[in-house]
Amino acid sequence: MPRAANRLSPLPVFNEDENQFEQYLKIVQTANDAGFHTLDDIADYCLTSDITMANGNNYQKSNYRAVLGNLGRLGFIVEDNGKSVCTDSPSLGKNIL
Repeated sequence: MPRAANRLSPLPVFNEDENQFEQYLKIVQTANDAGFHTLDDIADYCLTSDITMANGNNYQKSNYRAVLGNLGRLGFIVEDNGKSVCTDSPSLGKNIL
C-alpha cells in the first residue's frame, strides 16, 4: 500500500525583509534560555515573538508548532529527553547559532 508523503508545510517565510528561518532558530534558543524546552512551550513563547504575518498579526500557536515540528523533521531542531534544541547538523548535535 502506498504511503502518503510527509507534509512539510508550513515552513518559515524567506524574503528580502525578514528571514523567519533564522528567527525561528533564535527563538528556540531564547526559549531554552528562558526555561522552555518542549515544542509546545516554545510555540507558546513564539506568541510573544517578532515572527508575524505580513500584516503584523501573530500566527496562531498551532502554526508556530507546525513550523517548529517541520524544522525538527528537517533536522534543524532535535528533541531529546523532552528538550528541543537547535543543531547545525543532525549528526553532530552542535549549536547552530
